[in-house]
Amino acid sequence: MTMGAQGVPLDVPIFTRRGWVMYDQILPGDETPGLNVETGHTEWTRITDIDTYDNAEVVETTSMSWSVRSTRDHRWIRWHHASETYSQVTTANTTRAMSWQVATQMADGPGLELTEGEAELMGWLLTDGSQWESAAICAFEGCTNPARARALCGSHSRQLKRGQELHRLGKYPRGAVADFSMFVWQTKPGGVQRLAEILGEQGRWNGKGYRLIDSYARDLLHRARIERVKNAPQVLAMINEMTAAQRHATLRGVIGGDGTRIVSGSSEHLRIYQDDGPLVDVIAILGYFCGYRPSVLKREVEGFPGYESKGVHLKIALCRPRAAPGRQPKRSLGVMTVWYPTTELGSWTARFGKNPVLTASSDRRDEANPEQSVPDSQPYPSAS
Repeated sequence: MTMGAQGVPLDVPIFTRRGWVMYDQILPGDETPGLNVETGHTEWTRITDIDTYDNAEVVETTSMSWSVRSTRDHRWIRWHHASETYSQVTTANTTRAMSWQVATQMADGPGLELTEGEAELMGWLLTDGSQWESAAICAFEGCTNPARARALCGSHSRQLKRGQELHRLGKYPRGAVADFSMFVWQTKPGGVQRLAEILGEQGRWNGKGYRLIDSYARDLLHRARIERVKNAPQVLAMINEMTAAQRHATLRGVIGGDGTRIVSGSSEHLRIYQDDGPLVDVIAILGYFCGYRPSVLKREVEGFPGYESKGVHLKIALCRPRAAPGRQPKRSLGVMTVWYPTTELGSWTARFGKNPVLTASSDRRDEANPEQSVPDSQPYPSAS
C-alpha cells in the first residue's frame, strides 16, 4: 500500500471551463475554480500538473447528507472562525471542531449584456421555459407555414385533432407564420406577478404562462450568447461569463420556477426540484458559483397530487458553504488508484456524486517530497 499518498478516486471528475472532465481528459491550459485566499472567492486557476498513485487506501468522510471520498492524506481547506483565515488540513487530521470550506462565491466573469431582471428571466426559462423553432414547412399541400406537430402547421394540426378534413386556410393568422417562439409556463400567482414585472410589454399572457415577443426573445438569446435555453453546455458557458450579481439573479429565477425558499428565524432553506438530467449539473454549478454547497438527493414523489415524474426526481438543497465532517466516523473503502492535480492557487473543484466540492491540491513546496504528510493548520499557500 502506498503510504502518504494524497488524492481522490479516478472516477472523481474536475470542473473546467469545458465542463466536468475526467483526469485523463484534462488538456494543456485547462483551468478549474480554486480559492483565492486573499479575496475569499473562487476564481479560474490553471491546472499545472497531474499525479496518480496506485494502491492507496480511500476513506469516505460524511457530513449530514453529504460525503466525499479521498485518501487519508488528501488535503482540504480549513476555515478558522476566530482568525477568519484559511489553512490546509488532511482528511486524517480533521477533528470535530474543524470546518472545511467546500464552497465559496465565484469571482465576477466578464459579464453579459443582460439586466438583473433578464438574468432572472434566464433562470425561469431554464426551469419552466420552452423554445420552439421549425426547420420544415407544413405537409399540407400549398401551405407554407412552419411545421409543428405531426409535420403540420399549428392550424392544420388543430384541424386534424378536431377530426376535421384538412382544408386550406382562408387567411393565415399572423401568429401562424412564426417559425420561432419562446414560453415561460407558470400559473402560481407569485410567479405570474414576478414574470409580469420582468417582461412588461415584452411578453403576452396566454392563460398558462407568458409567450415572449419573438424579436425580444431572439435578442435575449443573442445577448446571453446561447442558442437554446435548455442546452446544458451553452447555459453552463453563460453562467461562466456572468457577473456574481447576474448569477444570483439567475438563481432567483431557478428557485422561482422549480424551487422553494423557506425562512425560519435566521436560517434560510433553499430547495430546487428537477428530474435527473444535464440541467441538474448546471443548476448545481450555479448554486456552487453563488457560494452555496449543493447537496443533490433523490426525492420520492409518491403522494404528491398531480405530479408525474418523467424519471429519477432529485432535490438540490443549497446549504451553507462550510461542512463539519470530523463529527462522523470515516469508513474505509479499500485500496485503489487515486489522482490529484496541482493548480496555481493550490485548490480545485471536484464532484462527488452530483455535488461540486472545493478541495485543496498539492502544495508546490512539497513537490520534491510527495510522500510528506501535512500537519494540522499548515498555512495555506499564498496566491502570489
